[in-house]
Amino acid sequence: MDAEWMAYLGAFPYLRSLNVAECHRINNSALWPLAGMTSLKELDLSRCKKVTDAGIKHLLSISHLEKLHLSRTGVTAGGIKLLSELKNLSTLDLGGLPVTDLVLNSLQVFTVPKQILSFSIVLLFCFALFADACLQIILIMLVVNLWFPALIVCT
Repeated sequence: MDAEWMAYLGAFPYLRSLNVAECHRINNSALWPLAGMTSLKELDLSRCKKVTDAGIKHLLSISHLEKLHLSRTGVTAGGIKLLSELKNLSTLDLGGLPVTDLVLNSLQVFTVPKQILSFSIVLLFCFALFADACLQIILIMLVVNLWFPALIVCT
């Protein structure tokens, strides 16, 4: 799968889920056709190492995106901060990315709708994370009034 193949996705306006994990030919320009796909709810870009902060900018117009998997991509702290514009996220996988306390603070703007029953931030293999970062996530969840079970994975 590559950018040329991804260009055809515009013909599927009602696409709800797309998994291109481990597609090593997927890059930033391959994500451009996804911009504005309002029906897309879940996107898995895990291990697409050519996806960087520039690719994240293409995703910001997918306003209804609920689940985003970015583990082991080329996204930096700057790109993670951009994700705060995606207000409907309920699952965010940042495994292996440069997540720090400062980056987590930028994600405090998330407001989770009451109909969402769970909210997860997956931080597997985030070696730059300080020891108190898991507590910071819990504080973020309290700020957005998450009084239901939520998954926090920190290793």
